[in-house]
Amino acid sequence: MSKKAVVAIIAVGLFVGFVIFYNVAVKKSNTDSKTGEELAEETVTPSKKLKSFLDPSGFKFSYPENVEISTKDVKDQTVYSQLEIVSADVDGSVEIEVKNSALKKIDGWFQANKVTVADKDIKKLKLGGVEARQFATGGKLLTIMLDQGVLFTITVDPQEEKSFWFEVNNKIVESFAFVPPETSGGGTSGSSEGSGGEDITFEGEEIIE
Repeated sequence: MSKKAVVAIIAVGLFVGFVIFYNVAVKKSNTDSKTGEELAEETVTPSKKLKSFLDPSGFKFSYPENVEISTKDVKDQTVYSQLEIVSADVDGSVEIEVKNSALKKIDGWFQANKVTVADKDIKKLKLGGVEARQFATGGKLLTIMLDQGVLFTITVDPQEEKSFWFEVNNKIVESFAFVPPETSGGGTSGSSEGSGGEDITFEGEEIIE
């Protein structure tokens, strides 16, 4: 190989290396120059605008409009309703299950399910005006409530997005309310109402009117 060829190869190699270094440096500079406000905009948060889901089994709740609700088809006849709430942009989910239960008191759930949680780690709250319990176990956050032989379970599986899903869960728990079956109309009729100045749309099995 001639001396000129060697020089040419070295020159090309140096040029390619410079181009790669320049591109990496520019990208890093652009990232470092982003303001805190710009970085905050890239973080997905639950929408402040809420929708309301009306379940045919007789309850409703509000949820951010940037998450989606689906109804699971369950063959278990003891299950009245099973919902899954997910986001197209954030990993994790919230599941709501309503099923028949032989429990007499909500605190009996822990022994029946062989779950041990210290009393200090169990939060007492109201779900739809009924006494409920909220606690963390197995990396998930659970809210359980027993009403006239029916067990309501809200399970938050946040993955690595605790801030997002805990806020979604708070919206659900705070707005949860019972609705007489005749009002829900089997989940096929919807209506609209305001709540705290926010736009609310009732959905029966994801049918919006």
